[in-house]
Amino acid sequence: MSQEAEKISNYESEAVQKNKAAMKSKFAERYQRMQDRKNDRGVAPNFNTFVTNAVEKTSVAKKTSFSVASMCGSTEIQSAEQTTYTIESYTGEPTEEQKLKVKWCVFIKGRWISLTNIEEREDPKNDPLVNKTRYREAILYCKIEADKATLKFSKWLDGKTVTVEAYKYTYGDTNCQQNTKVTAKPEVLSINWINAKEQKITTSGYDQDVFLEVETLGMKGKELTLQVWDHDKGAEDDQLDWGANSIKINGRTTLKQFPIKKKADYGLQQQDENKPGLDLYVVVSSSEPLENCKDKYATYLDLNPNEKIITAYFAEELKKEVQKGEEKPKPKPKKETPKESTTYTVVSGDHDLGIIADKLGIPWIDIFNANPGMNWGEMIPKKTILTIPPKKEEAKPKEKEKDTKTITYYQKIDSASLGSEVHLIAETQNLEGKTVTFKVFEKEPTLLDQKDTPIPLLINNEEKTEIETTVQDGKAQVKVALKRRDDCIHDEWKEKLSPQEKQLDNIYLDTEKKQSVFMQPFDLRLVTHPDRYTPATETIPAKKTQLWLQVVCEGDQLDFDEKFLHKNKLEVSLNTGDHGDYHDPIINPQVRGWYNPSSTFNKNSSIKGWNPYASMKMHKHADKIENKKVRMYGDPQRGGRGHQGLDIYAPVGTPVYACVDGKITMYEMTSRSAGFKIKLVGKYKEEHIRFNYIHLMQFEKTRFRFYNQNSNGKLGDHGWLNYNDFATAKQFTDPKKKETYTIHYDNGILKIDQNEIDVELVLDINRNDIVKKGQIIGYTGSTGNSYQGKKANHLHFNTYINYKSVLPYEQFKEYFDLDISGVETSKKQDGVTPSSKW
Repeated sequence: MSQEAEKISNYESEAVQKNKAAMKSKFAERYQRMQDRKNDRGVAPNFNTFVTNAVEKTSVAKKTSFSVASMCGSTEIQSAEQTTYTIESYTGEPTEEQKLKVKWCVFIKGRWISLTNIEEREDPKNDPLVNKTRYREAILYCKIEADKATLKFSKWLDGKTVTVEAYKYTYGDTNCQQNTKVTAKPEVLSINWINAKEQKITTSGYDQDVFLEVETLGMKGKELTLQVWDHDKGAEDDQLDWGANSIKINGRTTLKQFPIKKKADYGLQQQDENKPGLDLYVVVSSSEPLENCKDKYATYLDLNPNEKIITAYFAEELKKEVQKGEEKPKPKPKKETPKESTTYTVVSGDHDLGIIADKLGIPWIDIFNANPGMNWGEMIPKKTILTIPPKKEEAKPKEKEKDTKTITYYQKIDSASLGSEVHLIAETQNLEGKTVTFKVFEKEPTLLDQKDTPIPLLINNEEKTEIETTVQDGKAQVKVALKRRDDCIHDEWKEKLSPQEKQLDNIYLDTEKKQSVFMQPFDLRLVTHPDRYTPATETIPAKKTQLWLQVVCEGDQLDFDEKFLHKNKLEVSLNTGDHGDYHDPIINPQVRGWYNPSSTFNKNSSIKGWNPYASMKMHKHADKIENKKVRMYGDPQRGGRGHQGLDIYAPVGTPVYACVDGKITMYEMTSRSAGFKIKLVGKYKEEHIRFNYIHLMQFEKTRFRFYNQNSNGKLGDHGWLNYNDFATAKQFTDPKKKETYTIHYDNGILKIDQNEIDVELVLDINRNDIVKKGQIIGYTGSTGNSYQGKKANHLHFNTYINYKSVLPYEQFKEYFDLDISGVETSKKQDGVTPSSKW
């Protein structure tokens, strides 16, 4: 080899060797970085060190796998005070560097919030918890260190429990969580004057009730003293005498009744006034220091002595609990005339004082003292006349007086259905005890033929066009029914609001081609094919009528004749049961309640033992329980028996409607308890729901039944009636309750009392049929174990979501009428109280 060629060969060998060494060095560095990343992720390395002689070995600190095992912290803290949460133990032995990589989070009202270092900041001026995007503002300070996190929470978390957690990869391990209840320092946020509808007010008349809305933090279960003062410009303020000025705080917001007295009762405060009324404000005092306490709250309520009708409207009646204010003095009870002594003639067998005492139910010592001349050591002779003292009444223990009371208030409504009951309300000022006259008019004549004519309404089963009532507590109110006393006239009103079918001129429907055809009445096709062509019709939608009010009142200062609701009238329509995406199972559903003799208290009802929730299979003491979680759907009531669903009042033969578009998956007589049952599966608000209709009538081609008897606990073949037996109207008496029904069958229409049943319609319905919302799918009956008489007849209605029974009253609450008081329910039954036999 030449010398030049050898040089070239040696040069190439050195270059190759240098290149190989560089590649090995890069590979080793890359491999080491990969192992470092594995160590950081907590994965133990599993490899053989691979380094050539050209690469120098480097020592690497061994990193181990770990996770948080447990932590601790405060269970209760006060807001704006720092508290520290500490990690107690780990699985594995992490380095100090690894401990800093532990993550922290907090759950506020169930919302997950990742924690990072936050410099100390002030409490927000308003509540950040009203908006989920502001929850992080409730954390006022956060410092994260190895093994611990120091936090400070906002006062707006008062009474709430937050959950702090330490984790490495994923959160949710309860062993690494600490629940902490936050309590704010005592503070009165605001006090406002409001009316019963909880609307803020700045003016009021005399001799009526208003309310104080007290918003606090950190004071639940504690008491405040509220002093009401009158503000005088240029003079000293005067304190008003208010006997019941203590208020017990029961939550963030507490309501306190404040009864405004008559103007004459405020003579001293009026002496130095430079205007006819008073300006009221509130001063707060407490047994413990209050944060940010103001000199004055609720500034100002103007007590105006002028007479005025503030507003008038149609309303619904509602109730709620408030803390009592100073009660108006009650008239003293009349003194009872003392009862006089009577006489008793001893008869055979009355030979002993003890026998006579037991017989008359009077203590023997009282008889002994009333007859001082008797010789009681011997047998009492027959025909002896004894003086018998009056029986002493046992003193009843006084019940502890409640510091709360139930008040009635009225909420304005904008719509109502024909036949429903509404309240006419006039809010007044300084017209207490005066007579107010209501008149109701239509915007455009719909129910009546003439304009500007007051419509007659039903009050106490009497028709009136001028409805009088008296102002009490600043309001004139009276309940009326939007209906006529005469059923025939009321049906005419219903007809005027109902959808109408109108025949189209010269338009016919070709039943073969299923299309519309234009033809003159003398068209030959109508003569040659009369069955093929039928007149086409169009449906005119249901109408609504709009009502407004006229209020007349004669005051001491002024006479009033005012019109209200000219812009926002009450819309009255026919109740079709259609609510857009949902249809009532029956028209105007009213929930049936239950009477429980063992229940002695219901704050919403004067009827002892009335349990309005029991129809919904709620807790047996639901009438005493406020907590909805305790009053759970599914717990027993009515003794120990459960009840899955709502019972809705419905006479026999009431139409039952499909609540949604869907498929019928059951249409048959089932068990001895359910009777005839329909299952409808459909979609409501993006959820698949199964609707169950139970205790329905059963129909066959030649016979029907609306009740059946249970034979030895089995479903018997009882209660069948033949259509042909009722070709002429007949009285039918059921063998179980001995109640009479009027039944008539004619040309496919079965009439039971007032209800008409389209037999052909229900015979065409079968399992797996697709039905539309609002379509009639059956008729109410009393099959199964439900028969309890006419007044207790009902549809059993329940719903299931994902195969789990849900409470229809909660799912469709706005569509059901639940009679809390029991008064209207009792009218539908025996007129006195709900039947204890249910």
